[in-house]
Amino acid sequence: MNDTTSNPACPNCAKLEKGLAELERKLAELEARLKLNSSNSSLPPSSDPPWTKPHKPKDRSGRKPGGQPGHTGHHRERLPAQRVNRVVNHLPKACQHCRAVLPEKAQPHDPPPSWHQVAELPSLVAEVTEHQAHARTCLDCGKITRAEIPKPIQAHTVGPNLAATLSYLSGRCHCSKRTVQEIVETVFDLPISLGSVAHFEEEMSQALKEPHAEALAAVRMAPVKNVDETGWAQGGKLCWLWMAATGRAVAFQIHAKRGTEGFKALL
Repeated sequence: MNDTTSNPACPNCAKLEKGLAELERKLAELEARLKLNSSNSSLPPSSDPPWTKPHKPKDRSGRKPGGQPGHTGHHRERLPAQRVNRVVNHLPKACQHCRAVLPEKAQPHDPPPSWHQVAELPSLVAEVTEHQAHARTCLDCGKITRAEIPKPIQAHTVGPNLAATLSYLSGRCHCSKRTVQEIVETVFDLPISLGSVAHFEEEMSQALKEPHAEALAAVRMAPVKNVDETGWAQGGKLCWLWMAATGRAVAFQIHAKRGTEGFKALL
């Protein structure tokens, strides 16, 4: 008679059982993933396959919209005092019970004030500094001498803060040059050309060359690093943004290839 039950003492049987359990786990994960759609996950409706049935709208519960009784509220966090720029005090002038005049200064037994914080942007109009080189006529010889605007000042038409903002909008937020131009003209009230936007991008790239090289050297020398890549549009073409991270540094590099060539270019 053949015994179809596995022998616990057999190493091959134990290995096969372990492999079977792993396959069953992966199969369960795949089946669960296939059942995901926009109605039971955070996936958008556009990701649903064509055969997915239209979602049946939920029946109305009859309750009012919003938080229900017993629901734990989520209140806005109060910013600390050092983050507050201005405090406006609203003082009661008369007692609402007997109409007596109330003192302006708080008494020891008075409760602390209630609060409501309002966040607002200051005026974002760009601050423009005009450098003027004045001329003076000599009282002795009658000749005119004109002061010179320093060369480092003449080399730039935009200060470092605004230049960094333009580069952030372009490099991090992926705004087009025309969108950056529109933001600067609309929000900062400063007319700027598309060529200037491109110039500031190149200027920032040159300024970041040295720290970028230092970050690359750090991750390349690290004994352990985590590497990943993702698609990246560069000049209308599909490229790949490679990333290597250690516990102390992260370096990025754009490469045309996703495979070994891109991996070697980074590391």
